[in-house]
Amino acid sequence: MHYLLTETAPATITPADQTGKAVKRTFNGIANSGKPFVYHGVRAIADLSDITFADKVPTLLLHDRDKRVGVGVLSVADNQLIIKGELLDNEHGQALARESDDGFPFQMSAHIIADYEEKLSHGQTAVVNGQTLTGEITILRKCRVSEVSFTPTGVDNQTMAMILSQTHNQKENAMSNPNPPQKSGTVDEAVLARMTELTNQVQELTEQVQELTKERDELKAQKAKADEQAKTAEIEAQLSQKGFTKDNKGDWQGIDNATVQVLLSLDADKAKTMIGSLSAPKQGLPEYLLSEQHGTGTGQSTNPAPTNPLVANAKARK
Repeated sequence: MHYLLTETAPATITPADQTGKAVKRTFNGIANSGKPFVYHGVRAIADLSDITFADKVPTLLLHDRDKRVGVGVLSVADNQLIIKGELLDNEHGQALARESDDGFPFQMSAHIIADYEEKLSHGQTAVVNGQTLTGEITILRKCRVSEVSFTPTGVDNQTMAMILSQTHNQKENAMSNPNPPQKSGTVDEAVLARMTELTNQVQELTEQVQELTKERDELKAQKAKADEQAKTAEIEAQLSQKGFTKDNKGDWQGIDNATVQVLLSLDADKAKTMIGSLSAPKQGLPEYLLSEQHGTGTGQSTNPAPTNPLVANAKARK
């Protein structure tokens, strides 16, 4: 797993020797601050406790192997990766020195190769490079450095590079530049903390929206059920007003069940109109007058009418 971890603090190059002597330009800087950074949208940190590197590390321009500008020596101090070295007296080294002398704020970028990554989940903590970190964050473990480059932009906003002459040890005015370059694509810890806070707020709001949506759906279901019950009660009341009644089992008399189900499936206005068109049941007539009489072929009814109580009473007096 390869990472090009660039530092965003401006590099400083002091003026070259003014005596005309042929002296090599030296440089030093912070190759990696040991602090968290954001790499391709992922919050990460390189563990410097066991980082490895060669005795002499190639120093390139923009990680281009064809643009060699110097040789550096790495060390870890104060939980930071430090580099010191000399510029080459070639076209790339000279061009780098000239641009630095003109005030260009170069930055350092370490090519770090991690043996494996440790994912720290949300809320988990770990101590890396002397600082306690809270996840989510990716920890680069068992790292090694293959080269360090000078770059115009970076990832780690805590790093810096200085190019010096052997006779000048003061900082070039680029270090005191009142208008330092903008941090291109970098995120510091304060911004990361704010991003984490906002992420948590978004999560909380999302959960609240889900809960409110669930409550809304439950209320809609309750309202639909209540509306259906109210419509059923209204239809039954209209049927009762029309003269229809229910028996002990709750079945309607004088109207078939299929018609009742059709009424219940309609909206209130259509059901009311249909009920109005129904014929009211006959009231007060003997059952035998409402029953169908079927002959047997012998002139006798299969359902003889019951005895009239008035006639039976008259016979009883004789």
